[in-house]
Amino acid sequence: MMNKKRKYTGLRIGVVVAVIVIIILLLLHFCKGCSAGDPVGRVFDLSRPGDAVSDQGPERQSQEEIQANLNTQVEEGMITMSMNPEPSFERGNSEGDLLIANDAANRHPQIVEIVREDNGETIYTSPVIPVGKYINSDELDADLSAGDYPCIAYFHAVDESGAVLGTGAVRITVHILN
Repeated sequence: MMNKKRKYTGLRIGVVVAVIVIIILLLLHFCKGCSAGDPVGRVFDLSRPGDAVSDQGPERQSQEEIQANLNTQVEEGMITMSMNPEPSFERGNSEGDLLIANDAANRHPQIVEIVREDNGETIYTSPVIPVGKYINSDELDADLSAGDYPCIAYFHAVDESGAVLGTGAVRITVHILN
């Protein structure tokens, strides 16, 4: 008889634990939409005073003024990138035909980094290239074995302190001949 009581007590405890687990799972399921990142089920306070709400809209600009402002913003953020897409080097430690240009249309000096796609190694970092100047040829910073290396050339527009203002990137292939 004592065994039957223990069985029923164990069974009761198991049932209570199972019910509690089911309740917790249901609560978690129904509260999924309650988090701040998920707007579903979120309720806003509609009684908040709307002091910032106005009957009068912003001053309107003409279509020409809007277009001029947009053009100015685009020009300031634009970066022209120019280099040989397949520079060749006789050996891993010799000069190669990079043909990097910081176009006169750019507004800022540039620094160019060449990074291998296969392992993320930076194999070249240029000196600062003033607007309207060029690097025709230069040596890589890494002595690579013969072969073809898929890379990404990052063109960083920098200010006078060297801080990066923006970056553009192009895919290139570096060829090491011997």
